[in-house]
Amino acid sequence: MMKRFIIIVIILTLFLITGCKQQPKQEEKILPVKTIIIKPGNIFSYVSVMGSVDSKTHTWIKATAEGFVKSLAVKEGSYVHEGQIVCYIMPVDSQNMLGQAQLEYTIAKREYESADEMNKEMAKAKYEEAQKMLQSSYNLYKPVPAVSPVNGTVLSKTVENGTMVSLKQNLVEIADLNKLIIRASLPEELISKLKVGDGVTVRVQNDSQEMRFKGRISVITFGINPMSKTAGVEINISPNSILKPGMTSVVDFVTDHRSGTIVVPVESILLDYQGNKKVFIVKDGKAVEKTVITGIESNTEIEIRQGLSFGDELVVMGQENCKNGMKVKVMKQQQEKTKKN
Repeated sequence: MMKRFIIIVIILTLFLITGCKQQPKQEEKILPVKTIIIKPGNIFSYVSVMGSVDSKTHTWIKATAEGFVKSLAVKEGSYVHEGQIVCYIMPVDSQNMLGQAQLEYTIAKREYESADEMNKEMAKAKYEEAQKMLQSSYNLYKPVPAVSPVNGTVLSKTVENGTMVSLKQNLVEIADLNKLIIRASLPEELISKLKVGDGVTVRVQNDSQEMRFKGRISVITFGINPMSKTAGVEINISPNSILKPGMTSVVDFVTDHRSGTIVVPVESILLDYQGNKKVFIVKDGKAVEKTVITGIESNTEIEIRQGLSFGDELVVMGQENCKNGMKVKVMKQQQEKTKKN
């Protein structure tokens, strides 16, 4: 009995000694991150609106009478000059009168050619009279020319030779491709932030690629559309072989900008459960949480007005896993934050 008791005591003693031994300390986790060194930069805030390509000189040649199109000699892409005749319109009344004269001439000629000797002189006189009337009709009932009012390129036409048209109907569309503009509408709250002469960027899709062009605001209308609460804007743009009237575009207007300020990538900003904005910087090998106040924002960057300083090493990759005071290791070479004008 005593022997069993001694064995139990020994086992308990060994268990207590083993359990009281200090567990090996686990190695502290080090989080890999990427950083940038903050330097003074510039940032531009944009508003993008839909626009359409047009020409400052864009018009239609219209029918000058009700009638039939004759001698149409232009096609899409043709260049026409101011005052150039692009087609003729034979008025319906003139066409009818001329047709009547032609019919009477044809009948008189046939009767003259088939008349016998007794009626030859009478048929001849009738034939000569019809011939004079026909010639007079040709001089009197002439087609009316349709003339281009401007220099430009034919964009489209709605008629062909022989088409019946009404008075003032659109016939041929013409635009001066050397005077390209973009037309857009801006919300009224943005009008005060822009002025004539401001630069803009115009974006269009061409063969699945986005093309960018520089332009300048040339017109801001004074009135506000009461229905849409927008004002019209015109933008001058240099002639090129890509932009054509009627194309859809996106216009980027610069509404604000800052120079020599702290600018960071948008994705470096985190939100806490209260909606406060925060970032992490690296200091002495550890992540340090900073609450920041932001300013203007572009699509990819945001201004920091409070909370960071020039020279801070900002975490731009891995910040989602950072905790205040956590050890971090900067991956590869540090990237310095530089801004280009």
